[in-house]
Amino acid sequence: MPEASASSAADTALNQFVDEVLEKLRLSLSEGSKSIEQDLRGAQIACTQYRDELIRRLRKRADNDGRTDIPERLDEANIVLSLIATVEYPLQGFRTRTLEDAIKLLESRRNRP
Repeated sequence: MPEASASSAADTALNQFVDEVLEKLRLSLSEGSKSIEQDLRGAQIACTQYRDELIRRLRKRADNDGRTDIPERLDEANIVLSLIATVEYPLQGFRTRTLEDAIKLLESRRNRP
């Protein structure tokens, strides 16, 4: 049981990173957002922290507890970072579709076991 408990704790920790990124992305899409640039910067920082944690775990394979989803999660985090970076505000207007795609990708990760 301790092995399952460690894996569950690792899932919880990673999901907390994902939840923070989702929260910040949703905030940047909200109509009440006063500072879209600041909200996007917060989302970018949160996603970078998530990515860095995945890299740390990948390098320290003993922490993976046999997990095979770390490389896939890392790919997804990099995709989300790329999507955030492609949002050109205010030059060509705020690209909500791009952020919606980033949110969908993270939500699909969050809903996987």
